[in-house]
Amino acid sequence: MKKILFLLLSCISILGCSDDESPAITQPEAIEKASMSVKYNGEDLVFTDISINPGGPDSPHALELISIIPYDDIYHTKYSLVMNFDRDETGGYTLYNMTLGVTERLGQNSFAMNGYYAYPTGEFATPNFTHSISTSIQNEKEHSITGTFNGTLLRGNDIPESIQISDGKFSADFTAFIP
Repeated sequence: MKKILFLLLSCISILGCSDDESPAITQPEAIEKASMSVKYNGEDLVFTDISINPGGPDSPHALELISIIPYDDIYHTKYSLVMNFDRDETGGYTLYNMTLGVTERLGQNSFAMNGYYAYPTGEFATPNFTHSISTSIQNEKEHSITGTFNGTLLRGNDIPESIQISDGKFSADFTAFIP
């Protein structure tokens, strides 16, 4: 009985395979390497696990870099850094805004979460914030950016608190979204 069952299952699996099935087409692997770092409150924050979102039809920006650093210090502080970039008329990238998030544990079940932002230009330009950016476009899809930033980040429109950051650096190699 076992031999008949084995023979029947073998025939079904052989007949289930077809020669006309084409192999799966693989897409070239996306280029995604990035680094971000900044000095805040006397501490060098190095962001290593960075999510690169190269824009698209549902994205308000052409490029977004996001990273989170969890710390295991006594306050369980967590930092996040988000940088949004837009494309300019030459095809390069410009920094639209950036946000540094700081989360501190205040007690067993209590946390303080603050977001500090900077807009380099435009109507909401942040005073005393400077940055530089360089774009390299190898071909239509392979892009890279590098840059620096430092200065003042603001907490919010209704809260006059600000923080100082220095020695900010970023770089990203990525496959751009082409519509």
